[in-house]
Amino acid sequence: MAVIKNKEVLQSYIITSAKYDFSIYEKRILYRQIEIEQELLLGQTIKPGVIIETNLWKDKKYTIPVKWLLNGEEDKNHARIRKAFKDLMSKIIEYETPDAFGAFPLIQRFDLDKRSEFVTWQVPHEIVDVIVNFAKGFRKYELKTAMEFESVYSMRFYELLSGQTTPLTYTIEQLKSMFQIQNKYKLAADFFRNVIEPAKKELDAKSPYSFDYHVNKEGRKFHSITFFPIIKEEVTEQQLRKYSPKKLSSEVEN
Repeated sequence: MAVIKNKEVLQSYIITSAKYDFSIYEKRILYRQIEIEQELLLGQTIKPGVIIETNLWKDKKYTIPVKWLLNGEEDKNHARIRKAFKDLMSKIIEYETPDAFGAFPLIQRFDLDKRSEFVTWQVPHEIVDVIVNFAKGFRKYELKTAMEFESVYSMRFYELLSGQTTPLTYTIEQLKSMFQIQNKYKLAADFFRNVIEPAKKELDAKSPYSFDYHVNKEGRKFHSITFFPIIKEEVTEQQLRKYSPKKLSSEVEN
């Protein structure tokens, strides 16, 4: 449970922070919300299949095809989609002001229609406000890239490294805590093999941002990792051309 005292902290918790235990399917749900709100902000026609409803309290319902949360045609794992929505419902945000105290979930409810293959979920207005604010500053091609990752570790490194130009250093224990895997990979070599290297490989292949890294020792033990951000200018330029404002205003994505 997170205790939130301002919108900036709430935005960091929901979207930009890699500290919390969001699965790759939970991330895709959040990214889809951003995508829909971004299209509204850009004045684009909402894609066929999307329904948006707003109630008197400014809570929103989003309806989209289930397949938009899956990873391509080969991914048929609806059980993981159901689990992702239930897990988001269980993530409670507490808030406190000088005058009040309260709490709300990231998602209030969801309904997955087995026959029509559509899913609807309702989001509290506090979360809607954060999603809209974040959509204003999230570049379209970065959102598209994030949706294509197969590893949640790739997503989290992508979020950490996007736009970074200076080295970042984290202890191995800090990284494990950020990724909620404190009790896994007792050997540092296993952590590198199962977390760092797969994320780097996927970022190298798919992302305008990647990294090199150096492992730092404290005595004879591996202690921390320094990440050196890499911005692949040629990929960034290609993506910018592909998702230029003119292109964005006319495209209808699958």
